[in-house]
Amino acid sequence: MSGVDLSRVQRERCDRGGRMERSVANKVATQHKLLKSQTSAAHSAIEGGQSSEAARRVERLARTLELHLTLEEEHYFPQMRTTQPHLADELDRLLVEHVELRDVLRKVIDLLSGDDLSGGGAPVRAEGAA
Repeated sequence: MSGVDLSRVQRERCDRGGRMERSVANKVATQHKLLKSQTSAAHSAIEGGQSSEAARRVERLARTLELHLTLEEEHYFPQMRTTQPHLADELDRLLVEHVELRDVLRKVIDLLSGDDLSGGGAPVRAEGAA
């Protein structure tokens, strides 16, 4: 998956304790900014009727989002459940959001594969995207 050594990320987090938790928070915030930027770029291409550019941007967004969600689900969230058990309900809510984000993105990709951005249908909007 995109050349990221997930086991290295997990080892780093465990080895450095609190300092690594701050580092992880910074990484997550940076990833969220990237996802927002990619979402905006994809939305602009869709709204502009640029079907091939929209498809390219949405595919890039899908790859970035999947990597981000996988890191959260397989590495960050399990560690947080151990070190911050009071966040369990919030983490459960975020996991539900992850499923919803994947579903919305899948629908957008399916719509783009029809290659009709000329109108006729309602614009596709993913509210609350990461």
